[in-house]
Amino acid sequence: MEHNKEKKLKYIKFENKWYEAKRFKGKWDDVKYFTNKEAILLNLEDKTEKELLRKLGSKNKPQVVIVDGPDHRSKLVK
Repeated sequence: MEHNKEKKLKYIKFENKWYEAKRFKGKWDDVKYFTNKEAILLNLEDKTEKELLRKLGSKNKPQVVIVDGPDHRSKLVK
């Protein structure tokens, strides 16, 4: 069974903001790989966020709500 794997891109963290690696030059605090859908939930630099929203075909950043159920198990609601 073959799954449709989304390509992960490199993101750089600098001073509490995440940047797409191709846009950033200099020293950084952290480097991680995320898919576009994962990356949009990060605290992104403005230009990177706008470009990513355009790629995803969305106008606004999605909101994520974590609800603690009666059985004390967290449920993720998008």
